[in-house]
Amino acid sequence: KRLYVVRLDPEERRVVVGDATDLDCLHARVDEVNWISGKAPRKAIRARVQVRHRHVAVPAEIEAEEDGAATIRFDAPVRAVAPGQAAVFYDEALDEEVIGGGWITAGTP
Repeated sequence: KRLYVVRLDPEERRVVVGDATDLDCLHARVDEVNWISGKAPRKAIRARVQVRHRHVAVPAEIEAEEDGAATIRFDAPVRAVAPGQAAVFYDEALDEEVIGGGWITAGTP
């Protein structure tokens, strides 16, 4: 059976493995978010989010946090959302217009 690295736990010196479906995420936290408009939206917005190079941007809801971070809620599970990757937010109506982005710090099922 094929296994995948799901999480690294350096404090316990453990590598956590699981099935391919264990790589799927519905939520992600993004830090150091840069909003192109210069201001974070006051309420949750709809956008398309790209989480890695050559990944097709997918529909999601993004909620800006007061600390300069944001929470992403994907409409459907996204495979292999990993800390350290960039997340780019695109306007849902205007196909290629970037509205913001930041660095993924956590992804959760």
